[in-house]
Amino acid sequence: MYRLFQEARRKAEDHPLEALELCEQALQIAQAHGYHPGLAWYLRESGSCYESLVQYDEALSRLGRACEMFEALGIPAGLASATHVIGIIESERGNFPRALECFERYVELARELGRRESFAIGLGNIAETYL
Repeated sequence: MYRLFQEARRKAEDHPLEALELCEQALQIAQAHGYHPGLAWYLRESGSCYESLVQYDEALSRLGRACEMFEALGIPAGLASATHVIGIIESERGNFPRALECFERYVELARELGRRESFAIGLGNIAETYL
């Protein structure tokens, strides 16, 4: 299942429809096993696909639900990932205050997780948003 999500993530930007198909396959596996983290990751990855398709409302809906699930399940890496994509969408929509909130939260989570690269990416997103 996670391999399908990883492959979907690689394809999301250039081939979002193919990536959505992979997400659906992974979702079926998660549902068959009653695996709630799989549903949360499905919402995150499919939200990213919809971001690539410039269907921001659908993307934000899925990513928002993913954040809620990651929070409830205690999966900070998933929460960080979904929050980062929300920040990107809000920046693309020109909602810079909301984008900054998301990027600041992403940086906070990256620090807590000890993910230096993600921390640096988040700081770059903040700087770019201010520019």
